[in-house]
Amino acid sequence: MDFIKDLSDIVGVENVTASTVDCLAYSRDMSIHVGVPQAIAFVSNTEQVSKILALANAEKVPIVARGTGSSVTGAVLPVKGGIVLDFTRMNNVKEINKADGYVVVEPGVICNALNAKLAPTHFFPPDPGSAPIATIGGMISTNASGVRAAKYGTTKDYVKCLTVVLADGRIIQTGDLAPKSSAGYDLTHLFSQQMPAGFGRPSTVRPKTMLSV
Repeated sequence: MDFIKDLSDIVGVENVTASTVDCLAYSRDMSIHVGVPQAIAFVSNTEQVSKILALANAEKVPIVARGTGSSVTGAVLPVKGGIVLDFTRMNNVKEINKADGYVVVEPGVICNALNAKLAPTHFFPPDPGSAPIATIGGMISTNASGVRAAKYGTTKDYVKCLTVVLADGRIIQTGDLAPKSSAGYDLTHLFSQQMPAGFGRPSTVRPKTMLSV
């Protein structure tokens, strides 16, 4: 696993682990499925994500993005090995703009933690059963819903903009803050409705998100 040293150079040796115990801990989610990674990298910013995906693309190493592992479908399990990118440390709410009705968050922000910051005047409507532990990034990748979906819609209905890192490491921006826009392709909702990046296939990850609230 020559890529372990390269991972350490990108995020720091203290933020990479390839120990058997750690890899086994990341081999399960809330489903019955199993997938053991070769390494886990804890990322803290978009640039690190970009460099790791570029490295994995060049070395043909599978990447799987993971939040808190609340998936019940095996979507965060690396069934073909490779690298798990742990986003739980990217958990900052970077901006709350109640006047214009949006927030800027990192993918590791927990749904209920976001709503705690928005209360009592605003809230983020999607409410999956795992809301106490579900991350916003995971909710976007699965278009999470919940019991309020019939009235308020699902996660994709509240995603306005994305900072997306493509599988080759390129960083793109999608969407805008305008209430309505018909300019160009609707990449924001394309990424919000795609299937999760699990089961060992190359991942496209979303390190920053603007949500309407």
